[in-house]
Amino acid sequence: MLNLDASNNSTLDENFGYTPIANASSGSSLDSLFQRHEISLNAQGDDLSLVNFYPASSSENLVEQNILGGGSPLKLVQSLEQFSKSQHTTSSRDTLTGTSESQPLVGGGNGTIAALSQAAPAQTNNVSPSNASAPSVQGFNFANLYGYGLVDAAAAVAWSVGYFDLPDVTDWGNSWNNNMINAPEVWSQGITGQDVTVAVIDSGVDIGHSDLNDNVWVNTDEILGDGIDNDGNGYVDDRFGWNFGGNNNNILDFDGHGTHVAGTIAAEANGFGVTGVAPNARIMPVKIGDTDSNGAFTNPNANLAAAVRYAVDNGADVINMSLSWTPSSALTQALAYAASRNVITVVASGNEGSVVPTNLASYSTNYGLSVGSVDVFTQVANNSNRAGFDRAMQYVVAPGVEVYSTMARNVSHWDNDYGRLSGTSMAAPHVAGTVALMLDANPNLTHSQVRSIVTNSAIG
Repeated sequence: MLNLDASNNSTLDENFGYTPIANASSGSSLDSLFQRHEISLNAQGDDLSLVNFYPASSSENLVEQNILGGGSPLKLVQSLEQFSKSQHTTSSRDTLTGTSESQPLVGGGNGTIAALSQAAPAQTNNVSPSNASAPSVQGFNFANLYGYGLVDAAAAVAWSVGYFDLPDVTDWGNSWNNNMINAPEVWSQGITGQDVTVAVIDSGVDIGHSDLNDNVWVNTDEILGDGIDNDGNGYVDDRFGWNFGGNNNNILDFDGHGTHVAGTIAAEANGFGVTGVAPNARIMPVKIGDTDSNGAFTNPNANLAAAVRYAVDNGADVINMSLSWTPSSALTQALAYAASRNVITVVASGNEGSVVPTNLASYSTNYGLSVGSVDVFTQVANNSNRAGFDRAMQYVVAPGVEVYSTMARNVSHWDNDYGRLSGTSMAAPHVAGTVALMLDANPNLTHSQVRSIVTNSAIG
């Protein structure tokens, strides 16, 4: 996690050593084919409510509901259907997709899902243990160790459009972290983060990386190199973002941290390298400072509040901040501004092993989400800051130990374009990618709705 304080002794605070101390998931399983919630959002669009539970044996008609009341386009279309246990047991056919257990789930929304389901990218350095997949338990309980539980992309997306869950699919390739949060179940429905922009406020992004270059946000209203603020947003030549440490348009990553985060969110599904949680989302690079060879910031006067406002004003839907920052009134106002525009901020909880999220992550009682780190066995990393005891803290956990992702190509201490990093910095982008998938499925979700859905659908 990037750490910046007034003393300018800030470093990339990634702890590669950890001790698993507790299992982040527990409870008995539910069969989502035989039980389903009908989910609705209130008239103000602020809260999530579970309004009905339909047991499989009741053979109820599930009436199509418009959860936003305005006929908004949703990628998962709900329809009238007979829901009976006998039909499930005789045909093994899923009520959401109409496909049988043996039939591959290949979406047709944007033409990318067929490739995703047929061939995994070359991730030869990743190991996927047989028990890395998340169980199907839905948790509402808050615990000081892991908050509301392990983020579940499939459940979160399903709840975003009124379903209890999505059909299970076979674990995908060697991507243990994506399998753990059930991202392939979402991809199989044609949902990949298309048209969603995620700002990465970090050490920069290697926008020329072959696994990222097609997913980089571009300010099409700005002409690069003419020295003019063409779009009048106050930033000259910000074609690919802005550097708030150097106050210029150089957003390249000379450390590797930001590029690693970006890859976890939106590395392309192109048949090689790695694949992000939302492989068709756009990455908006927002550089918060330059770093030296030791990962220490050389720009201690960078303005995070201005960076957040820049991301919001230039079209970001989600903001990932895998960094620590001293709270201030300006930052509070910037986060409130993002929330008022329904831009979701996702923040790493910190790597001090504290019982509560620290610094920037402490804002998640009111704004956005805070994320802790678990390993391949869903055990909380020893150095991950815990959720604390305040249920208002919107805290979940995600994979954050030895996560394999893209690396900046011009960083001398990395041998190739990919590498492993550990820390809550690596966990947060899994949640940012999950939110991107949710907004792809239902772009009209509010800040409050996203927070409620992510926490209440988490595995705990």
